[in-house]
Amino acid sequence: FILYMSLLKESVYFQLAIATLLLGYGYFHFIYNADPDVVTLNDIKLTYFPLQGRGEPIRLFLKYLDVSFEDIQVTGEEWQELKNSEEGKKKFTFGQLPHLQNGDFSITQMNAILAHLDRQARRRERIFAGEEYLVKQDQCAYAIEDFRGRLGKLAYGSSEGKDEYLEQLPKYLGYFEQILIDNDGYFGGGNYLVDKHISYVDISLWDVLDKHLHEKLAPDCLDDFPMLKAFYSRIKEEPAIKSYLESDERPQQIYGSRAWLNN
Repeated sequence: FILYMSLLKESVYFQLAIATLLLGYGYFHFIYNADPDVVTLNDIKLTYFPLQGRGEPIRLFLKYLDVSFEDIQVTGEEWQELKNSEEGKKKFTFGQLPHLQNGDFSITQMNAILAHLDRQARRRERIFAGEEYLVKQDQCAYAIEDFRGRLGKLAYGSSEGKDEYLEQLPKYLGYFEQILIDNDGYFGGGNYLVDKHISYVDISLWDVLDKHLHEKLAPDCLDDFPMLKAFYSRIKEEPAIKSYLESDERPQQIYGSRAWLNN
C-alpha cells in the first residue's frame, strides 16, 4: 500500500509537470502565432538607389537571412518623381530612402528596417530576445550609426579631412574591439557584438568597416584590432554573404556621385 501511494504521488507530480510544460508551450505558441504584429518575410521589396550607401546593410542582412526580395533601384530623377507623388508622400514618411515594403507593412529608415527584419527572423525561428539583449542591440545600433555618420560626412566632404579623420579612427575602432572582448572574447567567444549569433548590428558594423577598408581610406585600419579583424573576416566568409559579395548583384558604387570615396 505504501509503495502504491508513493508511486501515485510521483505520478501526480509527473502529471503536473507535463501539464505545466503543455501550458507553457501553448502560451508560447499563442504569442508567436496569434500576435497581430507578427508579419511574414515572404513579400519583401527594397527601394534604394543603384549604389551601396544605406541600402547595403539591408541587402546584406536579407541575404544572410536567406530571404528573397525585390531590389528596386531608382535613379535620382525617378526618386524625385516617386517621392513627390501622392502615394510617395504617404509611403516615404521622411522623404528618404531606403524603404522596405513587407507585404502591407511599410518602413523607412535603415535602422528601423534592419531591426524589423531582425525581430521577424527571430520570431520565424522561435527565438526569444529578452530586454537585456535588446538594450545591448540598441546601444550598438546607435553607436554604429554615429560611426557611419562620421564616415559619410567625410566621404561627401573634402578628402583633405582624411588625415584628421584617421587620427581619431583608432578611438572608435577601439570601442567595438572592447565590446567583442567583453562578449567573452578571452574565453572562445567575442565572435559577435551581442550574444553568440549574428544580428543586424553585426551586419551594420561590418558594412561600415568594409567602407573604411577601401584603398582610398584605410585598408590597414584593422591590423591593430585582432578581434575586429577576425569579426570582419568571419562575417565576410558567411556563405550567403560571400556569394553576394562575389556576384554581380552588389552595386559597385559606394556613395552618391558627389562623394570622393567611391570605386
